[in-house]
Amino acid sequence: GTMTRSTDMGSRLLQLLLHHNQQRSSIFQNSPISFRDCNDGNDTSAVLCSLQWFAEASLERTFFELNVDASLDEAEIITFFDDVCEKAQKVAPSGAMVVVFLDEINTSSVMGLFKEVVVDRTYSGKRLESNITIVAACNPAGRQSLSSGACRESDLAREWASGHYQVNKLPISMERLKWNYGALNPEQEKEFVLRRIEMLDEDIPIYLAAELTELIATSQEAIRSFAKEDIQKGLIRLSYTGSISIEEEARNRARSTVSLRDIQRVFTV
Repeated sequence: GTMTRSTDMGSRLLQLLLHHNQQRSSIFQNSPISFRDCNDGNDTSAVLCSLQWFAEASLERTFFELNVDASLDEAEIITFFDDVCEKAQKVAPSGAMVVVFLDEINTSSVMGLFKEVVVDRTYSGKRLESNITIVAACNPAGRQSLSSGACRESDLAREWASGHYQVNKLPISMERLKWNYGALNPEQEKEFVLRRIEMLDEDIPIYLAAELTELIATSQEAIRSFAKEDIQKGLIRLSYTGSISIEEEARNRARSTVSLRDIQRVFTV
């Protein structure tokens, strides 16, 4: 009796696992045809084999990130979304969503294409798959240039600190989708750096992680300090007449001269 109940339970568990595997098979990179292939046909052994397989199985990629900048051209963006749509089609039967994160989207030189992606859910006339979700981050725009009357080439050389030359204003249809989350304060930025270091090596000594965190955070603030001084001089030169003081305006602009992307570059190197 005990042997029979055990066999019945093993058989039911196996059928349940097979059923769910069939429903979600498209999310796995290499889904087995039958878990019975793992053993001599015994259901209980097949269940154990299947559980081990699930624990070790590799999932298809469902998160894609695109670091946007002015050098990214239309052909590269289209190729990127072709790959995303191909993956989205593959995993769709499993019910999985594919998330695309577009970082610093308004630094692009082809904002029209990104407006098409975000608002119209198409790219160069091709429709995005229904299981694709687009998330984007953008930078402050619309600031007064520090190189009044200068050509763009001169602007690029003079405005290394202001960010004006590389940040475009969002199209009106995208503005309505925007949500302002604010910026990280110095302590939050330090926390981000520390957690990122710990992700690299969980065995790193606490004192070393703290020293590296302080070094990176100090470097970020040093660049902002240099930028603030440079921007303030530029605003004075142009007889700035904004609603806030020159010092506050310079400080606000300087905050965005370096970002979390610059911190990421440290870990890439």
